[in-house]
Amino acid sequence: MSKVDASVFGDVGILEINNPPMNVITQEVMNDLIEGFRANLQDKAIRVVIVTGKEHPDKKSAFSAGASIDMLNDFRLSGDRQGARRAMKALHEQLFKIDDSPKPVVAAVNGYCFGGGFELALACDRIIASPNAVFGLPEVTLGIIPGWGGTQRLARKCGTNLAAWMILSGKKIPADGAFMAGIADALGTAKGEDFHRQAIAYGADAGVADRGGWAVVAGTLRDDVAQAHGSGNAKFAVEKAAEAIRRGLHLGMLRPGIEIEIECFLDCLFSPDGAEGIGAFLEKRKPNFSAVI
Repeated sequence: MSKVDASVFGDVGILEINNPPMNVITQEVMNDLIEGFRANLQDKAIRVVIVTGKEHPDKKSAFSAGASIDMLNDFRLSGDRQGARRAMKALHEQLFKIDDSPKPVVAAVNGYCFGGGFELALACDRIIASPNAVFGLPEVTLGIIPGWGGTQRLARKCGTNLAAWMILSGKKIPADGAFMAGIADALGTAKGEDFHRQAIAYGADAGVADRGGWAVVAGTLRDDVAQAHGSGNAKFAVEKAAEAIRRGLHLGMLRPGIEIEIECFLDCLFSPDGAEGIGAFLEKRKPNFSAVI
């Protein structure tokens, strides 16, 4: 059974991530999402594609609470850095199919949008946020860094200073803050199915979106690591995240920046702090990192 529900409303294609309870991103989810996305591209009647998270009764709303930690742990336990690199690059290529889409793609963010879910939204042309949307890249709290484009796309979306603060501290921001910061391009006024209807209307207008490509937003990493002081996050992960942001933006182009991010991510994943952070998450305990910041 597909983990992504596909439907069409007028000339708007809708892809809903359906992986209860929190629409976590797995390889199966990505395969189904890309399959649905490919069908939307081939349908000439569809002008715009909306990606969103399915609402699950009696559960908190989530666009996606992030990538599967079990999947990341499997990469780590394999001890195979080369194999993990190949797997990460394959996941990135799937995301680039959305990033490089000839049709506008809108992320309709309802509820939690964390980690890999946020990175998926950032690969879309525009983001419309529901009033209960919350955005965050909390990977440093697990001793790792965003590994699916977060260190590169977020800085290009809202500028280096805010991106560095979010990534290095692991802090989250609500919908209105995301809108003021330029992360969300529009704010909905409703939740649930009513929000989806607003997203469809917004998506119809987004059919004339300018796909001019990524541009580096002005800004510098001002005392970047200092922004995370007192967070209690893994020092090694914070330093690697700052390195990925700084070096990636220095290169300018997105794909070379992604290559840097992958290597920094793998450095963390196969580090003692990466093992401790992921293990603590799976065991539902507080991590004991070798050095904190």
